[in-house]
Amino acid sequence: MNKIGSTTTMAVLAMVAVSLCAGRTLADDKTDVGNGAKAWATAMMEGKSDEMKAHSIGTAEEVARWEGMSKMIAAFKKLGDAAKAKYGEEGAMISRMFKSPDFSQLQSESRIVTTGDDATITGKDGKVMKLKKDAGEWKVVLSSLNEAGKMDAKQVAAMTDAVSTTADEIKDGKYPTNREAMMALGQKMAAANGGRRPGAPPAK
Repeated sequence: MNKIGSTTTMAVLAMVAVSLCAGRTLADDKTDVGNGAKAWATAMMEGKSDEMKAHSIGTAEEVARWEGMSKMIAAFKKLGDAAKAKYGEEGAMISRMFKSPDFSQLQSESRIVTTGDDATITGKDGKVMKLKKDAGEWKVVLSSLNEAGKMDAKQVAAMTDAVSTTADEIKDGKYPTNREAMMALGQKMAAANGGRRPGAPPAK
């Protein structure tokens, strides 16, 4: 995949991986915590923004950012499906990136700690996801994911549109080769970011 957009996407996936791994590393009394994190992560990976919001706690701005991230993941999955259908194995890389992991192969690499209505999940790489019990359900505290969710919502929306548009153009046969499609995507993503790398602050 073109490097444009990959930095932000991989940051999101890194935090999602923490919560997905949690489902394999639970003691009985922490099952609900892991299930809450896994529900949030699954919604993110499947691009289901409404479900992601239902499993989140955060300000309106934080929720909007992560809703945008969820929609962007859905757009990348759409792009991956279109590229694979059109270009075969050459276009399958994006689909592989967003493929749900095989839980049977996940190692017990996360640590869950609960204190009353608060919990943390720490991944092998040291990344921490915080959860809080709300109305009897464990929900992800979005402020604990600042590293991956700091992009401007308008920037994310523009990137999502670029990815979705490229997917539609591939389906319509606009690009004969995968290389041409990815070059077009790169140009659209650069335009969406005003020539900046994803996640970079606006020029002063």
